[in-house]
Amino acid sequence: MNNHPKVLLLCKFSQSSSSGITIRNLFKGWPDDRIAVAEFRAGIEEISVPGISRYYVLGDSEIRYRPPFNLFRRPKCGRAYVDKYQKVEQRETKVVEKPRSQVKKIILKIQRAFLSASGLSLVSKSYRISPEFETWVMAFDPDIIYGTAGDIPGLEFLCQMKKFFRAGLAVHIFDDYINSRHKQTLLPGYWKRRLDDAFRQVCASADLHLAISEKMADEYQAKYGANFHAFHNPIDPSIWLDESSQMDDSEGLIVNGESDRRSGMANSEGIKAKEDNPPSAIRHPLLNENAFSFLYAGKINKDTVGPIRQFITAVDQLNAQGHKIAFKIHSPYPLEEIELMLGTIAASRVYAGKLPYHELPAAYRAADGLLLPLDFTEATIRYIRLSMLTKASEYMISGTPIFCFAPKEIAVTEYLLKHDAAIHCGEPNRLQEAIESFIVQREVRRRVAANAARRAQEQHLTEPVGERLRALIESSVEESI
Repeated sequence: MNNHPKVLLLCKFSQSSSSGITIRNLFKGWPDDRIAVAEFRAGIEEISVPGISRYYVLGDSEIRYRPPFNLFRRPKCGRAYVDKYQKVEQRETKVVEKPRSQVKKIILKIQRAFLSASGLSLVSKSYRISPEFETWVMAFDPDIIYGTAGDIPGLEFLCQMKKFFRAGLAVHIFDDYINSRHKQTLLPGYWKRRLDDAFRQVCASADLHLAISEKMADEYQAKYGANFHAFHNPIDPSIWLDESSQMDDSEGLIVNGESDRRSGMANSEGIKAKEDNPPSAIRHPLLNENAFSFLYAGKINKDTVGPIRQFITAVDQLNAQGHKIAFKIHSPYPLEEIELMLGTIAASRVYAGKLPYHELPAAYRAADGLLLPLDFTEATIRYIRLSMLTKASEYMISGTPIFCFAPKEIAVTEYLLKHDAAIHCGEPNRLQEAIESFIVQREVRRRVAANAARRAQEQHLTEPVGERLRALIESSVEESI
């Protein structure tokens, strides 16, 4: 057997999702004739990457929304592609999308709220193997199906795929929705049982069990009896490393910029680098001065908006006391949504536009500190307690010190503190004091940045991580034969 089994990725593969970024990096370099992608939502333009030529975008023939939740959905055809430009289409149905009316938008909003509160979002759709999808999968003939899921039908579909195609199954869990999503519903006991039953069936069927963090792997192994292996976002050195952030045999790790630029205040060259924003960026006025710069790059949602607001307030108060601190945000969300979350005035001072993925490394290196915020609410802790954020390893490899403003008991915080890879503030009422301490303790910043970058280079580069995953998949395929 070729030492790369033929793997079918049944997942969200778009780079707009954190799981998509992680999966792309985990399977980077997999031989083209040994990999195929079946995507749940995104179009071919969003998922096509060099090195993978077989795609199937699931549509209404494979994803069925149960009445009445199908009434306001736009029809979508499943499509198979040999590559981005050569479509294998057995159905000629063309769909002309019309803009939704304001009434339909309101109805959809109400529908989503109802689905979430009732718990029906966990079962509002079903999956089936259409004749077209069957033909496409059979032509590829996978040795193993690598699957992710976020609801009960998705879990059931993984078991169905394994049984129907007689292939191995690797299941990868990215967050603890199995033990948390039921608590947001009106019938938590009922949905807890449904989720637990569905997941235990997947565990029993799967040949390989993967978790997003070491903490999740340990807890899931104890709870579900399967041997879970931890895999989170690995780093592509061709994107994230430059010549000034490599391992040096004589002096250890050279932390990019700290030795010649960072001294608690950025010099003019550093400020110029920080101003390399997209044309639409709104720049903080302090970025034109000799300010200590903090950066956050990522989503602004219910799990991050609270601590980000607190951080903005703390920075404003410190600046009012005579400090010169700048804070900016790069986010994939449009300005209108940022304003809704942060407020118009705050957003206008911190939002610096969406930054293309390949430009993030330079932005991280140009900052003096990277903010990693997560909310302290019970709901957030419950949901992300076992998760390892995609940006964690990316922050670590940058050589820029991390300021972690998050609960201490969650996986990402525990990991960073275990390896002395970040400065942590776990008490919101001491945030100003923690920011001041972060700024003045140059040697502490240098130490944690060096530890983080060293750990990332030793444990989180794509090639060794990918090889470990390949070996596990190969072993699980051989055992399932």
